[in-house]
Amino acid sequence: MQIINKILSDIGMKSYQWQLFFVCGMGWIADNMWLQGASAVLPKVQQEFGLSNQLAGFMITITMLGMMVGGTLWGYLGDRIGRKPAFTLTLLIAFVFGSLSALSTSFVVLCLMLFAMGSGVGGNLPVDGALFLEFMPPEKRGLLTLLSIFWPVGSLIASILAWVLIPNFDNGWRYVFISLGLITLIMVTSRTILFSFYESPKFLASCGRYEAAYQVLQDLADKNDVELNVDLQEFKDSFQNDEAEKEPISCEVALNDLSPQSESSETQGLIPQNASSSLAWFQNFIDELQLEPLRILFSPEYRLTTILLW
Repeated sequence: MQIINKILSDIGMKSYQWQLFFVCGMGWIADNMWLQGASAVLPKVQQEFGLSNQLAGFMITITMLGMMVGGTLWGYLGDRIGRKPAFTLTLLIAFVFGSLSALSTSFVVLCLMLFAMGSGVGGNLPVDGALFLEFMPPEKRGLLTLLSIFWPVGSLIASILAWVLIPNFDNGWRYVFISLGLITLIMVTSRTILFSFYESPKFLASCGRYEAAYQVLQDLADKNDVELNVDLQEFKDSFQNDEAEKEPISCEVALNDLSPQSESSETQGLIPQNASSSLAWFQNFIDELQLEPLRILFSPEYRLTTILLW
């Protein structure tokens, strides 16, 4: 990946990266916004459903559990389907189930909705962090820590909504969740319509899709008015030594890149076609969950990035 780092250094910290900085910051806002919102409405939820103090606290516990599961699951899926679809799907899940939590008719339903919401918003942070870092010049990766400035913004938004809505409406806690859902929908819209972003070139290269990775870098250079000093052949040749040591990792095709003609061929072999192959497919899936990704994360090249993200 050294050649990608070199190209990103040549491109520099330009307009696209700064736009990505603010778009990724929305993930930090959403994460704390929903957590603070769930905490703010807790007394009203306890009152409406007649909960004990111990049982009421389970609402926050299940939300945090969903965030933990989502962070683990989407960290893995981001390496399988790509950063780009995961970048949008995580917040979309948070919007859908966070909004549905306002319609909960029982405490059990509410907890289920909050768990699902947490799995989306919790999975958003590792995906956002990875996408942001993989477009940063190596000398600017410290900006990842600066994304934390968006964290208190989420808390402020949720606190203001709770302060305005809960005392003035009988179903104020439900209106808080609806409002948080609308704000999350605005974030999803910004990511899909207002901001046109690229798939991570490092993800594409790790899947062996070198032409696609180079095209992203070329488009990024054009967008930032920079001329690339590396041609496609030189770019592909730089990965030959790595290929001699190991094969590119197995990746699903990004959802955005699938066409009706390519979908069947690209996904062939990823899903078992009959019962007799199910066991082999499942074993292959389990094998892919071994410790090799962790070894890579804590290798000298990625150790600092891993610590910053975790």
